Amino acid sequence: QRHRHNHESRITNERARAGASIRESHTTLHHNPVAVIMSSIRDKFQKKKYDQVELTDVLGQDEEELVNHGGIEERLEVAARVLESFDLRQKIRLLSGLDMWHLKPVPSLRIPSLWMCGGPHGLRKQVGRTTDLLKGRVPATCFPTASALACSWDLKLLKEVGVALGRECIAENVAVLLGPGINIIRTPLGGRNFEYFSEDPLLTGHMAAAMVQGIQSQGVAACPKHFCANNQETDRWIVDTIVDERTMRELYWKPWELVVTMSQPWTIMCAYNKVNGLYCSENRVLNQRILRDEWGFQGVVMTDWGATNRRWKGILAGVDLEMPGSNGAYDYDIL
Repeated sequence: QRHRHNHESRITNERARAGASIRESHTTLHHNPVAVIMSSIRDKFQKKKYDQVELTDVLGQDEEELVNHGGIEERLEVAARVLESFDLRQKIRLLSGLDMWHLKPVPSLRIPSLWMCGGPHGLRKQVGRTTDLLKGRVPATCFPTASALACSWDLKLLKEVGVALGRECIAENVAVLLGPGINIIRTPLGGRNFEYFSEDPLLTGHMAAAMVQGIQSQGVAACPKHFCANNQETDRWIVDTIVDERTMRELYWKPWELVVTMSQPWTIMCAYNKVNGLYCSENRVLNQRILRDEWGFQGVVMTDWGATNRRWKGILAGVDLEMPGSNGAYDYDIL
């Protein structure tokens, strides 16, 4: 309660300052609601930084410098060296989450439990260990939906929105933002169409890539979702999307290809549905041959929440992380 009171007080003060700022520059801002939102949070988290993980017992000074400031290739090399010190059971343990929103920590290496949060139009963070998606949420900035942002055709604006989302994540100690959503808007009956950018694959891909670049510029992982061909809400857990390869490449894969090659997201979320007879979480063609071998994706593939069917088969298909965690229920099957 004290945390919530302090957070709400901070939000109230920020809104008051934002209101003053907006009134002072009303002539330049009143035509652009996104600019109004940006003005209210631009300086919100300038002094807030991630707590740096101490790995001096595991890494030398040069390696620690690469972890904090190196590029993705250097960080992957350091991570590979750290993993060499893990036994098989430790590695398998890390292939599923701790609970609804957290990853498992590694206390012996001083690696904390990382926090994931829903998005992508604002930080949907829940405090506590509740599984009720409507309880325990902290206040957050509400950004325009992807469908509205795409109408701007403004890549610079999308990157700026991504930066703002990344800063909110840092303020709440969130490591992974579950978004943007980049499925194609295929039918007007889709209840989550507002979460996606467009029915146009090129517009979707470029907009998503700009947002991912903004989020990850703040040191926060973006997680584009839901890979792939997850374009309806009816029976979305079990529907089998039958698509020929040309249609897939020109329409349903194109946004993913663009976001991977243009922004290299650190994580990607696979979908619930089947594609041509195989669940996305068990589809090696999607998760390995296309995503990694052809497009060069270097990050983590995680399941949508509850999208795991046979975990061992998912691992063989290139899915790295089961979410939420299953409390080790399937670790023996993998062994």
